[in-house]
Amino acid sequence: MAPSRRRGTRSSQSAQPVLPPLPLPSTSTSTRKSRRRGGGGAPDDSPPPEPSQGAEDLFGAGNGSGSGTSSKALLALQINKYREYVEPGDKLTPLSSELHALILNHLSPPSHPDLKSLANYSLVSRQLLPHVRIHMYRNLKIDTRTNAHAMHRTLHGNDLNKSVKHITADVGSMAKTSSQWLGWFLFHSMHSLCGIIGSCRTLLTLTLYLPADGSAWTQSLCSSLVDLKYLNSLTKDLVKSSKSKGIEGAGSEDGMDVGWRPAKSFAMWSVSQFVKPLATLKSLQTLRLCGISSDSSTSPPQTQHNCKLIEVVLIEVNITNTDLLHLLGHATSLKKLTLWRSSLLSKRGLTHVLKRCPNLTHLRIGGSWFGAKDEDDTNFPIDVSINSLPNLRLLHVSGALVSPQIFLNPVTCLKSLLVVNCQAFSPEATNSALVKMRSEPLSVERLYLPEMESGANNGGPESWNEYWKFTIKATTDAKKILLNPPRKVRQPRGGGAGGASLEELEESSSDEDDDI
Repeated sequence: MAPSRRRGTRSSQSAQPVLPPLPLPSTSTSTRKSRRRGGGGAPDDSPPPEPSQGAEDLFGAGNGSGSGTSSKALLALQINKYREYVEPGDKLTPLSSELHALILNHLSPPSHPDLKSLANYSLVSRQLLPHVRIHMYRNLKIDTRTNAHAMHRTLHGNDLNKSVKHITADVGSMAKTSSQWLGWFLFHSMHSLCGIIGSCRTLLTLTLYLPADGSAWTQSLCSSLVDLKYLNSLTKDLVKSSKSKGIEGAGSEDGMDVGWRPAKSFAMWSVSQFVKPLATLKSLQTLRLCGISSDSSTSPPQTQHNCKLIEVVLIEVNITNTDLLHLLGHATSLKKLTLWRSSLLSKRGLTHVLKRCPNLTHLRIGGSWFGAKDEDDTNFPIDVSINSLPNLRLLHVSGALVSPQIFLNPVTCLKSLLVVNCQAFSPEATNSALVKMRSEPLSVERLYLPEMESGANNGGPESWNEYWKFTIKATTDAKKILLNPPRKVRQPRGGGAGGASLEELEESSSDEDDDI
C-alpha cells in the first residue's frame, strides 16, 4: 500500500497548474529611444505596468476556487520579482565627456596628481578605467627599486606605455636600500630604468638623478634614449632653484643665481657616448645637463645633430670648445644658454660659439676660468660677439667676459644686465660709459651690480665707496635706468595667493625676461 500512496501524492501534485513565465511588458518607441540616449540617466519612478487581464483569466481569477487563490498568490510573487527587476536600487548616471575631462584634470594636476582619488574614481564604472589609466600613468615618479621593477613589468609589451609622458627617476634613492649591497641594488635599479625608458617611446619629458657610482651605466642608459623621437626635454642631475623653498641655484654665493643647482651626487657622462643618441632625438628642445666631460679616447662624430634646441643648461661640465659645438649642433634656434663652471673652454672658443647663436635672448655665463689672466684686461668675448646677438635681452655675467663698452654699442638693447667679479666694471669706467650712453633707445633698462650694493671690491684698484655710489646713482637716474631695483614678486597667473618664484615667472612668459 505504501507505493500506492506515493503514486497518489504524485498525482495530486501534478494536478496543480504550472505557471508559465511572465513576459516582460513591451515598451514604446519613445521610451526605448530615451533609454538609449541616457535620458539624463535618472531611473524611471513610474510604477511598473499591471499584469494583463489575460494573465488573470489564465489562472482562473475570480472563480472562487482554491486553485485560483493559490494561482493569484504565485502570480503576486512573480509580479514582485518583476518589480525588483525593473526598479534597481542604484544606477550610474552617464556624464558627458567634458565633465569626465574636468574631473580627471582636477584629480591629476601636473605637479601633484592624486593617485588615490584617481583609483577610487576608476571603481565607479568599468568604462572609466581606460581614461583613468591615462592620467595615472602620465607622470611617473620612480624613487624605489620595488617601484622600478613593478613599472618595468607593467609597461613592457603593454599598450599602457603609450600613456606615459613624463618620467622622474632618482636612481640614488633606489640604491639606498642597503649600504652593503649597493652595487647589486644599483644594477637592478639601472636595469629596470633602462627597460622603462625603452618601453615608453612616446615620452615627452625625462628627468634623471644618477649617483656618482652610476657612471658605468652611461652606455646602456644612453642607448635606451635612441627610440625617444618625441622627447622634448631632458634633464640630468639638476634641481630647480626656488626662493620660497630655500633652494638656491648655482652662483648664488656670487650674487648671480642661474636658476639651477647641481645635485649632491651626480654621474659623469662622456660626450662621445651622449652625442650619438642625441642625434636621434629629433624633437628635443630643452637640454639640461650636470656632469659631462670630454673623452679623448673616442672623438665625437664629425656630423652635427639637427635638433632644434631652444634652451641649453650646462653646469659643472669639463668640455672643450669642439665638444660644446657638438652639443649645441645647429644653434640657430637656440634662445637660452646657461654655462656655469665649464672648464677647458677658452675665450676665443666662446666667441665662436656665441656668433653661431643669432636668436639668443638669454645668456647666463660664469664661474669658469677662460684662459690666462694676462688677457683678461683686453679680450672680452661678449663685446666682440654682441653684434651677432641682436635679440639678446638678458645678460648675466660672472667674470672678465664683458666691459662697460657694451653700453656704447648701437646694437645693444638689453632689458637686464648683471655683472659680477669683473675688474673692467670699475666705478670710474662704469660711470664714464653710462654718461656717454645714448638715451633713446636705452642700451640697458635694468642694471644690477651686486658688488655696488655690498660695497665689496671687484679686484680693481677702486672700491665702491659712498662717492661712487651716489655718482652712479645720479647718472642712472638721469638716464632713466633702474639701478639694482628690488626683485619683483608677482602673483601667479592662476590667481593663487602665494607669490611665484622669479624663475617660474620668467619661464611662464617670454615677455617678462627682465627678472633675475
